[in-house]
Amino acid sequence: MRQGVVPCSPIHPTAAVTFGALELFRIAWLCCPHFSIQAFVKTLCDLQGFVFQRYISRQFSIAFDLYLQIRARVDSIVSQVLQRDSDDWRLKHACAACTYKLTDEPELKFKLLYAMDGNDSLKRVIRRLPDEIEGGHPPLSHDLPTGQVLTSSCYLPREFVNRFAVAGSTDPFSDEDSDANPCAG
Repeated sequence: MRQGVVPCSPIHPTAAVTFGALELFRIAWLCCPHFSIQAFVKTLCDLQGFVFQRYISRQFSIAFDLYLQIRARVDSIVSQVLQRDSDDWRLKHACAACTYKLTDEPELKFKLLYAMDGNDSLKRVIRRLPDEIEGGHPPLSHDLPTGQVLTSSCYLPREFVNRFAVAGSTDPFSDEDSDANPCAG
């Protein structure tokens, strides 16, 4: 790490990836999530005049996961030092323009709207074994579990959200209450 590279193995590494290459891939991937590790590694192999082998993509993936964990840990330490690590810090310091109310403004049913992708983007990330569903369970993941815990102050932990789950809840988008919902149309 002191040499500016991230190893692909914790003990006796034989390959490593530079921080610059990992950051370049991270930025390119943020701009285009369809940009794959394999495409990036093939590009690097072509630039270096090296014959591409599939194992190199796996090594890069290991180094990239480690790099993302390092970035997350550094962000966590910086947030602690700046005292921005409380559970409600983001809520208390939300965009003022988004929460600003005008005098005599009519009361809105929805004060703030959010848009999310319904977790569809993750369907492209996890690779599954053949689509054989046995006993009502989804197919197993092709990837081995790593035990990684990704933390973020932007999202609530799954365990916290699941405490508020209501068994047998009704469909929130049903047409029953369309008159009271200004967005239903």
